[in-house]
Amino acid sequence: MQTVLKKVQNLYNPSSPRESNNWVQMVQLDSSLSFEDKENVQEARKLICNTCNYGFTYRKTLIRHIQDKHPEEMCADISSQAYNPVESHQNSRGHRVCPLCSTLFLRKETIYKHFRTVHDKKIEIHSMDVENEEAFLEWKRWFENDTKCKFVKYNHYKSKKQVVKILICHRSGCFQSRSRGVRHLRLTGSEKINGFCPSEVRFVHNLTTNRCTVHYIDEHIGHGPELQFLKLEEPNKMLNHDSMLDFPAILDESCDLPKPNLEDKHLLDTIVLSTWISENKDSVLYIKGPEESDPQFPELSSGPNGDFVFIIMNEFQATMFAEYASDIVAVSRMEGPNDYDLELFVVMVVDNFRQGIPCCLMLSNRSDQYVYELLFTKLGDYAGRIKPNIFMSDVQDIYANAWKVTMPPPHRQLFCSWYVKQSWEKNLSRIEGSSKRKAMRQSLKELQMELSPFRFHELLRQLLSTNDPDLDSFLEYFRQNFEKNESTWAYCHRKYAGINTNSVCDRFFRLVRHLYLRDRTNFSLEQILDALSMLLTSLPQEKLIREVKGKLVSKIKEARVRHSMVVNWPEEQLNAIIVVSQTKWLVPSANDDEKEEIHQVEKVLAECDCKLMCGECRCCLHQYRCSCLDNCIQFNMCVHIHAVCILQNTIRTDSSNDLVEEFIVDVSLAEMDSEMENNNGSLFVKIEDE
Repeated sequence: MQTVLKKVQNLYNPSSPRESNNWVQMVQLDSSLSFEDKENVQEARKLICNTCNYGFTYRKTLIRHIQDKHPEEMCADISSQAYNPVESHQNSRGHRVCPLCSTLFLRKETIYKHFRTVHDKKIEIHSMDVENEEAFLEWKRWFENDTKCKFVKYNHYKSKKQVVKILICHRSGCFQSRSRGVRHLRLTGSEKINGFCPSEVRFVHNLTTNRCTVHYIDEHIGHGPELQFLKLEEPNKMLNHDSMLDFPAILDESCDLPKPNLEDKHLLDTIVLSTWISENKDSVLYIKGPEESDPQFPELSSGPNGDFVFIIMNEFQATMFAEYASDIVAVSRMEGPNDYDLELFVVMVVDNFRQGIPCCLMLSNRSDQYVYELLFTKLGDYAGRIKPNIFMSDVQDIYANAWKVTMPPPHRQLFCSWYVKQSWEKNLSRIEGSSKRKAMRQSLKELQMELSPFRFHELLRQLLSTNDPDLDSFLEYFRQNFEKNESTWAYCHRKYAGINTNSVCDRFFRLVRHLYLRDRTNFSLEQILDALSMLLTSLPQEKLIREVKGKLVSKIKEARVRHSMVVNWPEEQLNAIIVVSQTKWLVPSANDDEKEEIHQVEKVLAECDCKLMCGECRCCLHQYRCSCLDNCIQFNMCVHIHAVCILQNTIRTDSSNDLVEEFIVDVSLAEMDSEMENNNGSLFVKIEDE
């Protein structure tokens, strides 16, 4: 009997394809069994009718049985371990899952009734006549724009009497990935709602009477008009595509200002500037012409070669500053050859995607602390005076000093690491001898990157106590500029700051120079104003795209790269992780040359709703901290954090499986005892679903 049941189980295996020879073998096997054996074989079948406990091999046979014998229970209640509603919905177009309560239905009329009675949703079918199929397509475009939804082809059939086209909501259905695991799912996830949306459009063309009728349901259930899932029409897609291909032409066409042939350059600039101000009144925060004077700021000179100060900030920029300035504020300036000796100064904040947003721009031919105090004063009056956690700038103190005069002082002032190294490299020429310069460069690198405060002060003392006449000039420069402000450039004072370089400002200047100014070596006032005008227009759009559709930023890319590295770790390396407590772990270094180094990983947040998530680990960048350089300085989700997350997920999976196995064993023993009592001690061996 065990051999017979094993054959039946193999023939009825739902994971194997249903072939005709399997069915023939099953019929032959059923005919050769006795009545008692047929009852036992029934237990090996996977699909069970809960009303009469009869088993079926195919789902279509079970559906036909329910329709004929139990029509009142067309709402599927198929409680078998091998039956997955989502999987069934993916593999069969006839199964429909309610998106509100996850109940499975086998007929469309039944789920419509379920929507009306259980969820109080009105499902009404509307009808209208159209002239022809072209008129139907025109109405369909209007209907999609009105309902903020796309209707895609579901079925199409033709007979001698009529032609029928059925279109359904593009959000209806279950997501079924056809990926081979090479690429990740987009950040917004699938547009499918893993359920049935009743909205439908049916076009019927009667070939006998040449009448065209449209039947449609405009009620959407299970989703709303989410912006990230809206689809553009083909004409709009082509328009956006062509516009991006010819972006320089847009910059040329954006300037409609008059260009009279005037010898007086200042008169032309006055016309250009006044026209730009009249078109962008809401973006002008402060302006002072060269020949004008301001009694509020009397130190600004006036005359033909007077000081020019032009500050730009609109309402969107003020909102972003008020929202994100409490975390990080970065300032920098862009120098460039031009006819006016103008410099572009920018104040930037970092949003929740770790992307920089220029909150305030200033064009001026003067760059000193007084002008920066003017800028920060106007910024604070318009957007509010906020105390930032981090204030990032280059190696000059005039920015931070101007900020402290007009704004609340920041918690930490940091110099950009790039500019610190650049300043050291320029002054290494004071040292004679390439070998000594190389040794000094290596000593400075070790000093800057040291994470231990005690070890840092020991290295700093050794460096400054060096007794070498060839190093005196450089050490004197180092003492004057970097000895007393070690907290601004040393790594041991910027751990977990969230920023190490002024890359957000550099990226902004590259964007302005290469895209908007098209790599011009010399630009006029008109060109820079046009570039800034287009930049201000694009800022809200880019922020909206990041918030709604998501963006694959560098932090997410780095997290995915490090996760793939940890996946390839040997099992012995994961088992070497030491669990100190529920929130602390000791992880060995992943590099071969650092086998003896141990890094401490600590969980600091139980949950976080930020967008910088690792999809496989199901945790974000802010939940864990690690003592390695990659996390505490570069602010990346390092390999040690990924290893801890993978270990935690493995422990949870194993514990849940143990609970399930324990539950199954207890239930099996109870059933075994009851069977023995019912059969007077004889035990019937059942085939359990694998």
